[in-house]
Amino acid sequence: MPHRQTFWVAFCAACLLVIAARHARADEPVVGIPSPDVRSPAIAARSFGNSIQVPGTDPMATWQAIVDAVDDTYPIERNSPPRTVDGAVQPARLQSFALVLPSPPTISAPAQRRWVGVSMQPAEQGYTVEVSVFLETQDTLRGVDPEAAAWRTLGHDDAEEQRLAAQIASRLGGSSRVFTDPGPAFEQADEHHFLDRWPRVHRTASLIASDYVNYYSIPSLLGQGIAFAIAAPIANTQADQDILNWYQHGIGYQDGIHAFKVFGEGTYTFPAFAAIGLVGLAFDQRPCGRVMFDYGARGLRAGIVGGPALLLMQKVTGAGRPNEHPWGSNWKFWVDNNGVSGHAFVGSLPFITAAKMTDRPVLKIAFYGLSVMPALSRVNDSQHFPSQAFLGYTMGWFACTAVDNTQRGRSQPLLIPWAVTNASGLGFEWRR
Repeated sequence: MPHRQTFWVAFCAACLLVIAARHARADEPVVGIPSPDVRSPAIAARSFGNSIQVPGTDPMATWQAIVDAVDDTYPIERNSPPRTVDGAVQPARLQSFALVLPSPPTISAPAQRRWVGVSMQPAEQGYTVEVSVFLETQDTLRGVDPEAAAWRTLGHDDAEEQRLAAQIASRLGGSSRVFTDPGPAFEQADEHHFLDRWPRVHRTASLIASDYVNYYSIPSLLGQGIAFAIAAPIANTQADQDILNWYQHGIGYQDGIHAFKVFGEGTYTFPAFAAIGLVGLAFDQRPCGRVMFDYGARGLRAGIVGGPALLLMQKVTGAGRPNEHPWGSNWKFWVDNNGVSGHAFVGSLPFITAAKMTDRPVLKIAFYGLSVMPALSRVNDSQHFPSQAFLGYTMGWFACTAVDNTQRGRSQPLLIPWAVTNASGLGFEWRR
């Protein structure tokens, strides 16, 4: 069918533009460090970290001393203390946040960072502690916002492992001994800690919760509320019909605009996102593969985070299509499901996602301009009133923005419960 051919050709062209905007690499970095959520299973399994033999009988006291020693340099992200099950002490593990390493101002090089993994497990005469420090580098792609660039694991920082192991041994005191042979602790790590068969897929799944937090944040809900407040007087008066009539009689039906309708077909767009992501995953070691995976994953995440709200608001507004009901575009709670255009929502995702993945002004403007076309096609085809197309596009924009904020590490104010040995309370966190 012509529409299908148009869709696939245009979609592939958009992907090529995104890749072109991000693909051209600078020279390969010499040293580098990935996100704390992206762990390389091959490197973690080999576990070249230093091992410490710790005598003692109190696992909690030993583990707390280890946590304190690590926290002096690296803030702790995850802490799984030792547990006693049926009289046997279970292994303990911690993972730090990734810290960006300072670089000399006179040297132009990709950003680098390191993160730490420490494990403790019972041994014949006490406990064996293994320290692993991983190095990552930020892929440098011309034309991409540095905040959105992916991190890639290079290996272990042996010198830092030795330093941190000595620091932990000093904190433990007594007859603790440091060995350079790799310990077995990381090889026995459960599948939900550090290791994952598909780290990029695992990271994407873990980010969806943050997408929802950003989508249902106060600024996002306020912005969408303003959009609905703008659309309400238009939809519930003659204005919607007047604008539609002006378009139909003044501009008229346009085949070129109609062609963009196919981008709003979820049966095409979401499988296309999935296919692009899978191809990118297959070539994950290449820059273009990582860009393709990120593009496909972002599009799917935007659909996942914004889809439920879209379906709800379609029923809440309850309006019909042009010439479908006597009341026209007026909102009728739960009567119909066309008050928000689904095609405008879905059709905006490929282009807004692409726009947010490049920092080149020309491409960004072009993608944002194209993102409006699927919504305009619904008015062009007299399948939706202008207010309905506007609301669908707006919800798509906020869904893509929520995903982009997650990708860049931006979040909204949060109240987080915290507890230490002698106190507990609520913490206030706001990362920008």
